Amino acid sequence: MQKKILQFVNLKKLKIHLYFGLFFCVNILFGQEICNNGIDDDQDGFVDLNDTDCDCIQEINIIPNGDFEEFKLIPGTTQYDYPNQSGQASKFESWLNAVNSWDIQNANADAYHSNYFNPLQHNFPSGWAGAGLEYDLKFFENTIDGISSSQNFFYKEYLANNLTESLLPGNTYVFSIYVYRDNFNNNFSWPQLKFGLWGKTENAFAYEIDYATCPEVNSTYEKLLTLPYEPQNNWVKLSGKLSVNREINGILIGIDCGIPSSYYQFTGSKIIAIDKVSIQKISEDFEIETTSPACMDGMYLHTDFSENFIPTRYQWYKNGIAMPGQNSASLYLSADAEEAYYSVRAENNIECRNSTDYPYFKPELRLNYELIVDDVHNSVRMNILWNPDNLQFSLNNIHYTSIPIFNNVALGENVIYVKNLAGCVVTEIPFVIFQIYDVITPNQDGMNDTWDIKGIQHYPGSEIILYDRYGIEKTRFVIGENANEFRWNSQINGKPVPSGTYNYIIVVNDGRKILGRLTVKRHK
Repeated sequence: MQKKILQFVNLKKLKIHLYFGLFFCVNILFGQEICNNGIDDDQDGFVDLNDTDCDCIQEINIIPNGDFEEFKLIPGTTQYDYPNQSGQASKFESWLNAVNSWDIQNANADAYHSNYFNPLQHNFPSGWAGAGLEYDLKFFENTIDGISSSQNFFYKEYLANNLTESLLPGNTYVFSIYVYRDNFNNNFSWPQLKFGLWGKTENAFAYEIDYATCPEVNSTYEKLLTLPYEPQNNWVKLSGKLSVNREINGILIGIDCGIPSSYYQFTGSKIIAIDKVSIQKISEDFEIETTSPACMDGMYLHTDFSENFIPTRYQWYKNGIAMPGQNSASLYLSADAEEAYYSVRAENNIECRNSTDYPYFKPELRLNYELIVDDVHNSVRMNILWNPDNLQFSLNNIHYTSIPIFNNVALGENVIYVKNLAGCVVTEIPFVIFQIYDVITPNQDGMNDTWDIKGIQHYPGSEIILYDRYGIEKTRFVIGENANEFRWNSQINGKPVPSGTYNYIIVVNDGRKILGRLTVKRHK
C-alpha cells in the first residue's frame, strides 16, 4: 500500500496569514470630502455631492468584524500558528480562510501580534488590528514510497466572510477597504494590481478556493466589483458602488486574477495589508416636490418626508455643489434663476438622505411637425414627426388633449398651444382657416364686389393662381411681406374678366395647396 505524504514548505519559512498591531499616538489623516463647502477637500477632482464620499450610506456595516478588532484564542493550535504572548494562536472572529491550506487547524483566519511582525511599522486606519493577504511563490514536495518530487506553484490568499444582511437586487451598496502593500524585500517593484470582491448566494466556508485558482472558477461565486490598486507604502482607501442581480450572502476578498508572473518570481513574502473592510447600503433617494411648473414667474422646491425620517438639517445644491446659505426645507427659484440640476441633502443625528436631481430648465421645444389645415371642412391636424416629450395640445389654452386633431375650427386666425406634462406652454403655433368666397358679383353695389381670402396675408410668399375653365392660367398673385388682406377686383391688367367659372390654386407657404372654383357674375 502506498503511503502518501503531502508537505508544503515556505521559501522564507514564514507563513503569515493575518496580523494586527498595537500602536500609540495614532495620528493618520485619510482624505475625506466635506459635503457642504464647495471645495474639493480630498483633491480627487470631485466636489460635494459629485464625490462618492458624500453618498448617504447607512451606518451599519454588513460585513461582521470588518475592522478585525474581534478575535479569539485557540488553545493547542500553536504547532503551525505563531502564538501570541500567552502562547496561544489567535483567530479573527467571523473571518474564514477560504484558501486550501495545510497549516490551519481552525477555519477562522489567523491573527498575530504586531510585536512579532517587525516590518509592519505603520498605524491601522481602525483600532489596533488589521489583516494580511500573502501572494508568493512556493514549492510543493510530494513523497510516495520514499521517492520525493517537487514543483513550484503560485500561491494567493482570499478571505471569506458571511454577511449579517443579504445583498439584494434593487439596492445600491458601497464596498470600501483600506489597503497597504508590504514585503520583506524593499527592492521588489510592485506591479499595478486589482482588488476584487466576489459573492455567492450560499454561505461562505473555509478552504473552498484552491490556492492557485480564481474565485470565479468556482461556479457558485461571481465577481461583484474590481478596484484598481497602485501598491504604496501607505494606507490607501479603495471604494466603489455595486448592485447585484441575485441574493448574496457569502463574500470573498483579495487580489484579482491576472497577477504578473514577475510578481511571483521575486523571492520573499509579499503581503497586502487590509483593514476597515465594509459593505454599506446607500440610503434611498427621494424626490423633490414643486409648487408650480418652471414656466411660472417663480417656484419653490421643497421636501416631503414620512414620519419614518424627520430631518433637522438641510443643504441645497446646484449641479452637486453646495449653495451657501440655502439651508431651509425649501428653495425658491426666481424666473431668472440659473438653469441647472438642483438637489437637497436632508439629515438628522442618525442618518442622511440625498434627493434625486431636479432639472430646472426653461421650457424650450424644438418640435418637428407637419400642419395639415382643411379649409373646406374647417379642421386642422398636426403630424408630429419628432417629439422629445409627452405633449398636450389645445386651441384655447384651456382644454387640452393628447391627440392634435381639431374639427369645427373657427374661420380666420387660430393658435395651437403646445405644453409639456409639467404644465408649461412650450410653443404656440399660429394658423389660419382661410375664409374664401366662391361667388363674387362685381357690380359696384358694395356687396361681394371683390374676391377676398381672409388670413392669407399672414403667409408671405404664398401664391394664388387663377385659371379659366380650359386650364389656361389667367393671372397670378404673390403675397408680399406686410401685406394687407387679399382682395381681387375681378380685373386683369385693368380690364374686367368676363362672367364665368374660374379654377384656382392657393399654394400656401406652410405646404398647403387649396383648390377651388370661383364664379364671377356680372349683372347686365
